[in-house]
Amino acid sequence: MAKHLPGLLPGSWALWSIGMATVFARFLSRRLALGSWRKLQLDDYLMALCVLTFTGVTVCSNQVGISGSNYASDAEIATWSPAEIRDAEWGSKMLLALEEFMMATVWLVKACLLILYGRLTSGLTEAFAVKVVAIYCAVGYVVVQILYLGVWCRPIDDYWAVPVPEGHEQCKTYLHHMITVTVFHVSSDLLMLLVPVPMIARAKLPLLRKIILCGIFSLGLLVVLVAILNRYYNFTVANSLVFLIWYNGEASTAVMVANIPFCWTLLRRLFALDTWGMSSRRSRSTSGAYRLGDRDIPVGSGGAAGAAATHGTAVGSDGVSQAGRRPFASLVGIDPASTTGSTERITAEQRGDATMDHLDYKNHDKRAAYGAHKGSSDGDYDPEIGL
Repeated sequence: MAKHLPGLLPGSWALWSIGMATVFARFLSRRLALGSWRKLQLDDYLMALCVLTFTGVTVCSNQVGISGSNYASDAEIATWSPAEIRDAEWGSKMLLALEEFMMATVWLVKACLLILYGRLTSGLTEAFAVKVVAIYCAVGYVVVQILYLGVWCRPIDDYWAVPVPEGHEQCKTYLHHMITVTVFHVSSDLLMLLVPVPMIARAKLPLLRKIILCGIFSLGLLVVLVAILNRYYNFTVANSLVFLIWYNGEASTAVMVANIPFCWTLLRRLFALDTWGMSSRRSRSTSGAYRLGDRDIPVGSGGAAGAAATHGTAVGSDGVSQAGRRPFASLVGIDPASTTGSTERITAEQRGDATMDHLDYKNHDKRAAYGAHKGSSDGDYDPEIGL
């Protein structure tokens, strides 16, 4: 009986450390962006909960790797001593807990991303698609839980029986459960990719920016790939615990993908990066241009209809405040006609970066304008986060 899976202990905790580094960067970036811990939003609190489930995946997988489980052939189990059988029973219980922690981690990540997409698409037609995907994810989670705990293995204590009774192979192989989880997990991830990528693809942005944004939001494909590899090794390598390595890889990848889009503020502060440029300060040469400072950052490409006031929110040529524009329109300029000729001036701590971290809008009264120069080719923008 293998009492330890080679490479699992250092590998799993290394993956945990990488995932936790992105969580730490996310929260630090959010604190810098929002200006207060009290202004954290629902997805931030869900990510804090995800830290617990993610840690549970690492701890339980190592317990299974050390103690073993009932996922072994009857011939092998027949050679075990009573102490080894007790260890396998404990490991099987940890395997049951591992699966619960894994599902919780994956679905919490989905929830965090869907909340982000909900803020991005508020007021747009794509908002309905986000709601549909959210319902599908919720239904999927309920279904897999009911099947896992109440259908595939009955009675439930057969999950840690060593050996499992004849005819109860699902209690150790988890085959039907894995198929069900994979269907809902992969399909929901692919559906989630259909929300932001097409919106960015049709936006009026330079090609490089589209590629960067699409790349960021397509990181979910990595989660899909690792999930498929996880199931491949689970299905093809019988009576082996090698799948534990892939469990940790899948959980870590999911956590990283959920947090990377929120780390831009921290990167910008550390490396003095502008929204899309290489410096936190630069000047405009066009009429009504602004110089970017440490705190007051002009949103948009400068002033086309006139310079904004030194402080406060700028108004367009019609004299109307530009706050309250649709979020994604201000993000990528899908509807530039409604915002042309306007600029907005907000503090660096309140500004939201359109590419990564600050895709957050709390309500329709806390949105920034998209401004564009007549004849400007770069179309810089910098919408405000919801506070």
